[in-house]
This record gives sequence, C-alpha cells and structure tokens, in this order.
Amino acid sequence: MNRNKKYFFMLAGFLSAVSVQILSVQTEQSTELAEKIKHLLSALKEQEGNKAEPIDMTELHKKWVNLKTENGNPALVVLASQNDTQTMQALIDAGADVNILSDLGLSPLITAASKGHVDAVKTLLHAGAQVDLKSHQGYTALVIAVYAGHLKIVRLLLNAGAQIDMKNKNDQTALMVAARNGHLDIVHMLLGAHADSNAQDMHGMTALMSACYKGHADVVRTLLDFKADTEIQTPEGCTALMTAAIQGHLYIVKMLLAAGANADIQDSAGKTAHDYAIVKKHDTVIRILREHTKNISAH
Repeated sequence: MNRNKKYFFMLAGFLSAVSVQILSVQTEQSTELAEKIKHLLSALKEQEGNKAEPIDMTELHKKWVNLKTENGNPALVVLASQNDTQTMQALIDAGADVNILSDLGLSPLITAASKGHVDAVKTLLHAGAQVDLKSHQGYTALVIAVYAGHLKIVRLLLNAGAQIDMKNKNDQTALMVAARNGHLDIVHMLLGAHADSNAQDMHGMTALMSACYKGHADVVRTLLDFKADTEIQTPEGCTALMTAAIQGHLYIVKMLLAAGANADIQDSAGKTAHDYAIVKKHDTVIRILREHTKNISAH
C-alpha cells in the first residue's frame, strides 16, 4: 500500500470517529456537521477508487479540518461550544485553524469563553489561539467572559496575556462591563491586574459611573478603594455623583461624598447633582446633597 493510500485510510478512519463523537452530542448543529463529514467520506472513497485522479491531501485537509455547518459555524467552534476537548484536540493536531471565525465572527476561544468551558479554553490557548482576537462585533474572549461572569475563564485569559484595557466597538473595557453587570469578584481581579479604572467609553462613561447608574454599591466601594476618579465628566458634563443622584441611590451618593466627590461640579446645562435630585424628586438624596453643595440658591 503506497503512502498516499495509507494516509487516506487513516484520514477516513478519523473522520468516521469524529462523526460518531459529534453525533453523540445530539445537537442540531453537530448532527449537521456529522452529515457533512459522511458526505466527505463518500467523496473520498469515490476518489480513491478512481486511479486516474490522485488524491490531493492538502486540499482534503482544507475541506475537512475547517468544515462549517449551514449556519456558518466551523467544526472547532461547534466542538468548543460543547467542551468536547478530545475531538477538538484531534482536529487541532490534524491542522484545524484555532483562530477560524464563524460567519457571525465568533472564534472557538470566544465561543468557549462565553460558555464558561474551562477545559476548552485551556485546550485552545495551549494550541496557540489568539487571546485578543476580536469578533465581528469587536468583542474579545475576555470581554465576553466578563460579561457572562465566568471568573475562572477571566483568570485564564489574563494569565495568557489578554490585553486588559482593550476596548470593544463601544469603547468599553472589560472593567466597565464587569462594573455595569455587578460582577464584584471580577472587578477585584481586573483592578488587581491594573485595569484602568478611569477609562471612558464612547459616551464618556467610566466603570464608576456605570456602577453608580446600576446601583452596584459594592462595586462602587471597590472602585473608590482603587482610587477611581470621582470628578471625570462625560462630554455633557455628567459625573458619577450626578449619575447616582439621578438614579436616587442614596447609599452610593454618601459613599461618593465621603470619598471627596465634588457636589458643586456643573454639567453643560449648568446643573449640579443636587439639581438633578430635585428634578427626580429624590427627597433623601436632596437633603444630603444640600449639605455638600454651595450656593444652592444660584441653581
């Protein structure tokens, strides 16, 4: 048996094994993928039987290791979503592209990170997956993991060298996403890894402002402990204190004032946090801000 023929039978055997493994998961996408593999096997056998047309093994590799479903999901993305590290490793060993994107722009690493699959993430990182590769929407695996609250995945990605302050299409960093969603443990981890607590998104919002808006008092306290700037303003002049006042978060207003937040800062409309508390009729917030705002009558 010549070398090419030996390789063909080895490849055919592997494809059969992969199809069985994927089918066993019993999902719509994996079943579809397995069917594609079966069709490819049939084509391979037919081609092998035709002695006049030798098999181009390079082209075969391109066809099967990066197979896609009808939805545009590559085999490695499907397997990453299922945490099937055994089959993933087999495909990787056979030359699958670990950074391949689905038609929606999701890489295997981003997919595994979004699902919280620690083993799949480890497998992909060990295989050389680009840790900061962005989806078509501009999200990295780190931001996706933070959004989903997967602390272990965040730690793995940071240890793999993920750029902690990389921004998505809205100029949001991982810390901003963690703060807005109230993921306190992740906020601690990111700040401990020297994330920029004063970075601003496309609207000028900081992580502190986002936490104030959502009412995540523990996150606000943590950001203040790490010296987040209370006086940063959006292009419209809004501060963290104004945000908390507008939302009526009394405890957060008190924390900000205790941390030295300036209640006299005005926005582009000439209004202070006290003014916005009045507009929103937050009586308890109005009282505490009145004690810290000068020249009340001027507003």
